[in-house]
Amino acid sequence: LFALFSLWAVARLANILGLMEVAAASDLAFTLWFGWCAIAPIVKVRQWRQTAIVGMVAVMVVANSLYYAGQISDSQGPLLSGGIAMGNYLGFYVILGLVLMMAGRVVPFFTQLGVDGAVKLPTNPRLEILNFIIYGMFAIANLAMINGAEVADVISGLALLLTILNIKRLATWYIKGIWRKPLLWTLFLAYSFIVLGFALYALLYFGWFNIFIPIHAVAVGGIGLLTLSMMARVSLGHSGRSIHEPPASISMAFVILIVASLSRILLPVVVPAYYLTWIQLSQFLWLIAFSIFLLAYAPMLTQPRIDNKPG
Repeated sequence: LFALFSLWAVARLANILGLMEVAAASDLAFTLWFGWCAIAPIVKVRQWRQTAIVGMVAVMVVANSLYYAGQISDSQGPLLSGGIAMGNYLGFYVILGLVLMMAGRVVPFFTQLGVDGAVKLPTNPRLEILNFIIYGMFAIANLAMINGAEVADVISGLALLLTILNIKRLATWYIKGIWRKPLLWTLFLAYSFIVLGFALYALLYFGWFNIFIPIHAVAVGGIGLLTLSMMARVSLGHSGRSIHEPPASISMAFVILIVASLSRILLPVVVPAYYLTWIQLSQFLWLIAFSIFLLAYAPMLTQPRIDNKPG
């Protein structure tokens, strides 16, 4: 695990230093090795229903390759013109697809375990399948638009369908008891930001704002808050602590990250004259939120489990 992390860290450092060949080699090695670590146990226990995750990792290898082909140059220029944008956005839409898949399992499961009293949330396989089919078409259309295709209206239409489907999906996960549990209401709000992002993609049809508004609704509010909430919960469970007793400071981190999301999504639309200021404010609040998590959870993650179990 440390070796795998080291490859990831070397790639990040090399990117900062401009050593793109080193970054590419380390990053691609990391992604390939990570893919192997994911597929080996799946094959061993024959859980073939998990292979979709492996497929997403494989696409991430492609995205990484495209990105570095755009970053690395020879005497004629970049190895692949437009590779940076294609790699970044392919990676983004793959990660969003993974989050949609994961949320469908994690949010209802954690809700059932986390609220007071016995709860059984309904499932709708047809809704889940339709949601991912429409999302796949939506992701492909966005990647096509990056390459110059005139598909803006198609994207808005698909985004409207995704908004409706995911409102219905979110409604099946809702229980009043989540508002007493910080590690549950944050999952619900994070997914609400993703739904908001799809709605904003649909509203691009009217030209009221640029595409970076819905992208950041999904990325900052959706993926960012969901990631922070997940880390806050699983760090407790996997260190032998109660998932019902998170550190008091983590609620503050959640609120700050929500404000960071709103400052990146709403303020640039309402007061566009200070566009860069709102971006910088969002970045600053993001750093504060994750710094609070680091300070609260570093002692847990650098010590043995308190229940003396391995891990």
